[in-house]
This record gives sequence, structure tokens and C-alpha cells, in this order.
Amino acid sequence: MTNTTQHQPKALFSKKIVNKSMKVMLYDFSSEQLKTEEVFIEADSLNPRIKNEYDQLSNEDLEQQILRNGQISDAIGRFVTDEAGVIQYNENGMPLISILDGLRRFSSCVRMNRNYSIIVGFFNDIEAQEIINSAVNSQQDLSNLELGFHIDNIEQSQTRLLDNKEIVQLLGYEKSRQAVSSARKALWIHRQYPTLFNIFPVASLVGKSTINKVNELVKFAQDSHQIEKLIEFSKSSAFEYNDSDDSILSPNDLIEFDSKKNKVITNALAERVGFIKVTTKKSGDIEVNKHVSFSVKENTKSSPRSQHTIVIEADLKDEERVLTERFLKILTESNQDSSEYDITEQFELFLRRIERN
Repeated sequence: MTNTTQHQPKALFSKKIVNKSMKVMLYDFSSEQLKTEEVFIEADSLNPRIKNEYDQLSNEDLEQQILRNGQISDAIGRFVTDEAGVIQYNENGMPLISILDGLRRFSSCVRMNRNYSIIVGFFNDIEAQEIINSAVNSQQDLSNLELGFHIDNIEQSQTRLLDNKEIVQLLGYEKSRQAVSSARKALWIHRQYPTLFNIFPVASLVGKSTINKVNELVKFAQDSHQIEKLIEFSKSSAFEYNDSDDSILSPNDLIEFDSKKNKVITNALAERVGFIKVTTKKSGDIEVNKHVSFSVKENTKSSPRSQHTIVIEADLKDEERVLTERFLKILTESNQDSSEYDITEQFELFLRRIERN
């Protein structure tokens, strides 16, 4: 540590955070201090937020607010300390701080040349996780991958794997089990093949359908021994949106970016490996001919007659519809067991009439 003067907090006080009274320090950093080459503020290791070069796309709403009114609410962070619990400083005398809540505000303040204020305390991992949990619900919802990071942090604090139902209960805010499943899938893809996430400019707009598509592509590429080809393509100039004429997204695409642009990216990946979606007909579906098909499904209503129900889907003309209804009436009426009706004969007659029409 040099003799550089240490940057002093603006105020020192007690504040109630996650229902606990904690001693904190308030720092107010100027835009010039934030842009120094000596980094002193970074995301906390427990913070699930993703930060990349395209933050301006996902933070546009927040940046406009900060441009007009400045930062409205203080961020929350914790000091980076040594083994003795003493605050660490960089060579310019700035305290080393990790952001628990307020990473989007930090990125926006840097870009908009605005001061950044943050309340900083000596929080352990349990307290830090509680702060993040409470912040997640009140701020912009987490993306699939960010939620995956958040779930992973929770499981590490619990020292065991949790089922989706337990995760939903522990999150502290509303999330379906399907969303948790998608988040786990996103985290798995990111850990196995991180470059497949770097090609999406706005992480917050990578939703469940995109995750499922990428997951299908990965499995297809693995099964067809093309995974290395897929990964190499994800590192190519096709996904260098700001620096390459070969990129699949134009500057205008970035300016007017929305979740639909993700499909352009996944389609490019699919084309590179010759992805073919394998469709399988449902086990209960039966195609009679080009006009009529029916499926057998579990009967949801109490019925002494059968545990199943037959659902008919047909594209018929009026005469064909009358024939169909007449045949179904024979099948379903109570006298169908009578020797007066030969079901096989009636069915063959029905098919001949339909095909003739």
C-alpha cells in the first residue's frame, strides 16, 4: 500500500437492510473516478447479474432515467477485505468494493457520465445473499442464465442440490418450476459452452424458447459429432457485431434489438450444423386417411364405459360430416354390441363413402 490518501466515505451511519440494522458507509464516486483504469468497483461473486459490452441495449430504459434525473436510489455493496477484515484499497486510494445490488445502475452511470452512490458494509456471504435475494424481486427480473447463477449460489449456500419445488420456495419471489428448469438448462449450456451465450447481445432477452433451441442444437451437434464445429462458428466474425462486415446482425439490428433477433442467431447456428428437428407422432394419434384422424387420450371425466376418450379431428364437407357423425353414433350408442351392427362392415362402408367423395 502506497502513501496515497484514502478516499473517504460521504457518511457513516446505521441502516436497516433485510430487516437488520447494519453499520454502513455511503460513498459518492464521480464519473471521472469511475472511468479510471484502476478498477475498484466490480460485481460481487454472488451477484447473478451479467455485464457485457452490449449493456446499453438492455439498460436503455434505466440510462434514460439516469440521464434525466441522475441515480435515484443508492446501490448496495460490501468491502473487499484481507484476512483480518481490513478494507483493501487500490494504488489511487480507492476502496475495493463488490456490488451486491446496483450493477445495472453502475453500468448506466459510467456510460451516462453521472455520479454513482453506493452504501457499503462488512457483509458476510449469508447477509450478502439475503441482500441479493431481496433486491432481485424489486429490480428488473433476472434472465434465464442470471436466474441459473442465482439458483447455483443458493444451492452452494445450502450445500446440496435442491429440487425445483424447493428452489421456487427459497427464491423469495414468484417463479414457476418451468422457469427454474429453463434456468438450470441455461446454466449447464453456459458452463459447457460459454461462447454460445456470448453471441447473444442482450442476455436479459434470452428467454425460454431461445434456451430450448440452443439446447436442441447442442444435443444435435453432440450426437452428430459436430459440437467442435458449432463452437468454432460461435467464435467467428459472424458474431462480432461491432467490428465485422460479416456479422449476421447489422448496426441497425442492434439499435432496434428485440427478442426476435435471437432467432436470427439460432437459425445461423442451426444452418451451420445442418440441424433437423426430429418430430415424433404422439403415440395416441391415428391417421385414418387424408380427411380424418383421431387420437385416444386419457378420459378426464368419470365414466363407467371407458377410461379413455376419442377425439376426432377432420376436414370434411357437409356430406362427409353427416357420414362421420352417423358412424360415430353407431360406435358410441349402447346398442353397438347388438348383432344388428357389424362394426367392421360399417367402418369399411364409411371409408369407401368418404374416399369416393
